[in-house]
Amino acid sequence: MICHVHIGDTLEKEAMPGIVDSIEKEFGRPRRPDATGLYVISNHTGANASLAFWKDVIKNGAAFANPELFPWTLANSACGYIARHFGITGPNYTFTCPPENQEHINEVLKQAAEDQERLGLEDTLIIIID
Repeated sequence: MICHVHIGDTLEKEAMPGIVDSIEKEFGRPRRPDATGLYVISNHTGANASLAFWKDVIKNGAAFANPELFPWTLANSACGYIARHFGITGPNYTFTCPPENQEHINEVLKQAAEDQERLGLEDTLIIIID
Protein backbone atom coordinates (compact mmCIF):
# COMPACT_ATOMS: atom_id res chain seq x y z
CA MET A 1 0.00 0.00 0.00
CA ILE A 2 1.34 3.40 -0.94
CA CYS A 3 -0.04 6.62 0.54
CA HIS A 4 1.16 10.06 -0.60
CA VAL A 5 0.52 13.00 1.74
CA HIS A 6 1.46 16.64 1.42
CA ILE A 7 2.25 18.67 4.55
CA GLY A 8 3.96 21.69 2.98
CA ASP A 9 4.96 24.12 5.73
CA THR A 10 2.77 22.51 8.42
CA LEU A 11 4.65 21.41 11.53
CA GLU A 12 5.06 17.65 11.57
CA LYS A 13 3.43 17.35 15.00
CA GLU A 14 0.34 19.17 13.71
CA ALA A 15 0.21 17.20 10.44
CA MET A 16 0.40 13.71 11.95
CA PRO A 17 -3.23 13.30 13.10
CA GLY A 18 -4.40 14.09 9.56
CA ILE A 19 -1.82 11.74 8.07
CA VAL A 20 -2.81 8.76 10.23
CA ASP A 21 -6.49 9.57 9.60
CA SER A 22 -5.86 9.50 5.83
CA ILE A 23 -4.01 6.19 6.10
CA GLU A 24 -6.76 4.66 8.22
CA LYS A 25 -9.54 5.85 5.90
CA GLU A 26 -7.74 4.64 2.77
CA PHE A 27 -6.27 1.36 4.01
CA GLY A 28 -7.75 0.63 7.42
CA ARG A 29 -5.62 -0.65 10.28
CA PRO A 30 -2.98 -3.33 9.70
CA ARG A 31 -4.39 -6.82 10.31
CA ARG A 32 -1.16 -7.88 12.01
CA PRO A 33 0.93 -4.92 13.16
CA ASP A 34 3.74 -7.31 14.12
CA ALA A 35 3.90 -8.50 10.50
CA THR A 36 3.65 -5.05 8.90
CA GLY A 37 6.56 -3.10 7.43
CA LEU A 38 6.46 0.70 7.50
CA TYR A 39 8.56 2.75 5.08
CA VAL A 40 8.40 6.56 5.17
CA ILE A 41 9.93 8.56 2.33
CA SER A 42 10.54 12.29 2.72
CA ASN A 43 13.35 14.68 2.00
CA HIS A 44 12.21 17.18 4.60
CA THR A 45 10.48 15.43 7.48
CA GLY A 46 11.68 17.18 10.61
CA ALA A 47 12.68 20.32 8.71
CA ASN A 48 9.58 22.37 9.57
CA ALA A 49 9.94 21.60 13.29
CA SER A 50 13.68 22.34 13.12
CA LEU A 51 13.03 25.78 11.66
CA ALA A 52 10.38 26.53 14.29
CA PHE A 53 12.61 25.24 17.10
CA TRP A 54 15.64 27.31 16.08
CA LYS A 55 13.50 30.42 15.54
CA ASP A 56 12.28 29.93 19.10
CA VAL A 57 15.88 29.54 20.33
CA ILE A 58 16.87 32.78 18.61
CA LYS A 59 13.82 34.60 19.95
CA ASN A 60 13.78 33.28 23.55
CA GLY A 61 17.22 31.78 24.12
CA ALA A 62 18.15 28.10 24.36
CA ALA A 63 17.00 27.79 27.98
CA PHE A 64 13.48 28.93 27.08
CA ALA A 65 12.97 27.31 23.68
CA ASN A 66 9.86 25.16 23.35
CA PRO A 67 10.99 21.61 24.29
CA GLU A 68 7.88 20.10 22.64
CA LEU A 69 9.30 20.96 19.23
CA PHE A 70 12.63 19.21 19.64
CA PRO A 71 11.57 15.54 19.18
CA TRP A 72 9.84 16.53 15.93
CA THR A 73 13.12 17.85 14.50
CA LEU A 74 14.32 14.27 14.02
CA ALA A 75 13.86 12.78 10.55
CA ASN A 76 12.29 9.58 11.93
CA SER A 77 9.69 11.31 14.13
CA ALA A 78 6.88 10.87 11.58
CA CYS A 79 7.65 7.17 11.12
CA GLY A 80 7.68 6.65 14.89
CA TYR A 81 4.35 8.41 15.28
CA ILE A 82 2.71 6.31 12.56
CA ALA A 83 4.18 3.08 13.98
CA ARG A 84 2.93 3.89 17.50
CA HIS A 85 -0.52 4.90 16.26
CA PHE A 86 -1.05 1.62 14.41
CA GLY A 87 0.98 -0.54 16.81
CA ILE A 88 3.38 -1.51 14.03
CA THR A 89 6.28 -3.49 15.47
CA GLY A 90 7.58 -4.88 12.19
CA PRO A 91 10.47 -3.15 10.44
CA ASN A 92 10.14 0.60 10.03
CA TYR A 93 12.41 2.94 8.17
CA THR A 94 12.65 6.60 7.27
CA PHE A 95 14.27 7.27 3.91
CA THR A 96 15.43 10.86 3.53
CA CYS A 97 15.36 11.12 -0.23
CA PRO A 98 13.40 13.21 -2.73
CA PRO A 99 10.01 11.53 -3.18
CA GLU A 100 10.01 12.37 -6.88
CA ASN A 101 13.31 10.52 -7.52
CA GLN A 102 12.31 7.20 -9.07
CA GLU A 103 15.73 5.64 -8.46
CA HIS A 104 15.36 6.26 -4.72
CA ILE A 105 11.77 5.03 -4.73
CA ASN A 106 12.95 1.81 -6.40
CA GLU A 107 15.52 1.31 -3.61
CA VAL A 108 12.76 1.68 -1.01
CA LEU A 109 10.57 -0.80 -2.89
CA LYS A 110 13.51 -3.20 -3.09
CA GLN A 111 14.10 -2.95 0.68
CA ALA A 112 10.39 -3.50 1.35
CA ALA A 113 10.33 -6.58 -0.92
CA GLU A 114 13.45 -8.01 0.76
CA ASP A 115 11.91 -7.48 4.20
CA GLN A 116 8.64 -9.03 3.10
CA GLU A 117 10.39 -12.15 1.85
CA ARG A 118 12.93 -12.43 4.67
CA LEU A 119 10.54 -11.66 7.54
CA GLY A 120 7.29 -13.01 6.09
CA LEU A 121 5.50 -9.67 6.31
CA GLU A 122 1.78 -9.67 5.57
CA ASP A 123 1.44 -5.94 4.94
CA THR A 124 3.73 -3.23 3.65
CA LEU A 125 2.86 0.42 4.13
CA ILE A 126 4.84 3.01 2.18
CA ILE A 127 4.14 6.62 3.12
CA ILE A 128 5.47 9.46 0.96
CA ILE A 129 5.50 12.80 2.78
CA ASP A 130 6.23 16.01 0.91
